[in-house]
Amino acid sequence: MKTTVKQLITSSLFLIFATALLLGGCGSSDSDSGTASKTTEKITGIAATGAPLSGTVTVKDSSTPSKELSVQTNAADGSFSCDVSAMSGPFILKASGSSASGENTVLYSFTETAGTVNINPLSNLAVTQANGGADPATVFDSPTTTKLQNMKSNISSCVSDIKSKFSSLLTEYNAQNSDFIKGSYRADHTGLDLMFDVTNFKTANGSVTVTNTTDNSTICTASINSSNNTLSISGQLNTSNIPKIAQNAGNVIIMPKNKNMSTGSKWLFLSVVTGTLDQSVTWSVAETGGGTITNAGLYTAPATPGTYHVTATSVKDSSKSATATVTVTAAN
Repeated sequence: MKTTVKQLITSSLFLIFATALLLGGCGSSDSDSGTASKTTEKITGIAATGAPLSGTVTVKDSSTPSKELSVQTNAADGSFSCDVSAMSGPFILKASGSSASGENTVLYSFTETAGTVNINPLSNLAVTQANGGADPATVFDSPTTTKLQNMKSNISSCVSDIKSKFSSLLTEYNAQNSDFIKGSYRADHTGLDLMFDVTNFKTANGSVTVTNTTDNSTICTASINSSNNTLSISGQLNTSNIPKIAQNAGNVIIMPKNKNMSTGSKWLFLSVVTGTLDQSVTWSVAETGGGTITNAGLYTAPATPGTYHVTATSVKDSSKSATATVTVTAAN
């Protein structure tokens, strides 16, 4: 009898102990789940026009009313990261800041979900095209679920159309297969990024003009067909005006290569050192009395008309340089 009672007592104590552990474990689990944070969702990417864009990226979502947040870009490489865990896609993005020339620049991009989203001249064109050629600000300034869902329906075909229409230009920079919004991208002055360095996509009033910034020639003009969101290029893409750039790392490019100026006037020359984040150059004027130039490339023409030469020399490799010819005429 005693043995049976001991067994019963032992069994009962074990059962009580096990139950306490189980209940304690359940209590701990509830507590943990109550304090566990939601999985972080981020939009990350690069904002650049060739050179990194130094400024602010603002994201707006599809909530009613729309939620928004802003972050600063990394001035060194144009990178940004936004925590959109508390927001709902699709999202429209706006980057605003200083370009390489010091001008204030505004560019747009778009994404359905969190992930990689780059902001550059082609993303801006795609968003404009997906908006029927209208300024993307009309969506960004007052986003609604309907507007963003409509853009979501159009954006993919617009990206494909841009890649098709500008295939010759993209191929020149080995960027024909690049996804300029969602793909891997670095502002390192190679490939797609180098293309942005030496071309200018000006999108306004339902059209886009693409110019070669090394000589200011026109590569093409195109209008955006609002009925089907496609580009209609006027004539053909002028492939002879596509800048042909030796993409070896360290080569120096000067923009523009030729410049006509009047005596005493000023012009900001730009340079690119291919394949590196180190864009440091030394500026100089070849001729004595041929004008002056600052460390930033701001040239002041002399008082005497003539032909002069401005040179940008890589600081990293002084054997690499590029020279622009400046023709100075008497001011009227």
